[in-house]
Amino acid sequence: MRLRSLVVRTFLYLLSLESHVYAFAIAANVLLSFFPFLVLVLSLAQNLLHLPAAAETIYAAVRELLPEDPGLVDFVTRNLRAAVESRGRAEALSALMLVFSSNGVFMPLEVALNRLWGFADDRSYWANQALSLLLTFVCGLLAFGTAVVAARGAGSMLVTRFVTVALTIAIAAIVYVVLPNGRVARWRTLRVSLYVGLALELGRDLYLLIWPHLGFRRIYGPFFISITLLVGGYLAAMIVLAGGFVAARGLQEPPRPEPHQDGRKVGSSS
Repeated sequence: MRLRSLVVRTFLYLLSLESHVYAFAIAANVLLSFFPFLVLVLSLAQNLLHLPAAAETIYAAVRELLPEDPGLVDFVTRNLRAAVESRGRAEALSALMLVFSSNGVFMPLEVALNRLWGFADDRSYWANQALSLLLTFVCGLLAFGTAVVAARGAGSMLVTRFVTVALTIAIAAIVYVVLPNGRVARWRTLRVSLYVGLALELGRDLYLLIWPHLGFRRIYGPFFISITLLVGGYLAAMIVLAGGFVAARGLQEPPRPEPHQDGRKVGSSS
């Protein structure tokens, strides 16, 4: 019964205006950070450390992340290769864009998690900026390490998928534990991170499966690539927010109004 109650309350939270506002804010900033983040990680692998196998693994992961549309996949990968090979100014521009966009990603996510855990105060703007920058570099290093490990798997799709899922779970755990402005139930949150990582992978597969039937290319014309990434980020954000709700609320029933001394409940009419 408690599990059923949690499922219902999580579903109702995802239907609330609050969750949609946060999800769209997160998705918009994911769209801004997607390309610069990949350019930085690929530049680190290809230009700085000279690990072409790791770079090709990242390109393969990008192709797996995108729908099977030749125009979309070719456009993204071709421009990624051009930006990485140009080095210099492209890398500096990507670094500046990544710092800006990563702050946008973590700000609405922190506020959402603070509200779910019942923390009344958010971090100051500059404290959030500093933490966002730190989380961005940590996620970048994890992504690079994942690419190196996957490259040593000799291109095996099974190895690549396994380390990708592990990366997703690790990033979810870090965000859930570190980002809220207060102490969270750590072990419960880590368990939820496992399920969220798996849900994100399954959600991505489902999105790629139904994408050809959504008609983005017909409806949005040349903007269909941006819409594809935006909607994908929105769905991923909703999964992350659902996980945050479950981690914060657990299997506990919602609080009930306490009666007054005269036996009447709080909020009841006189």
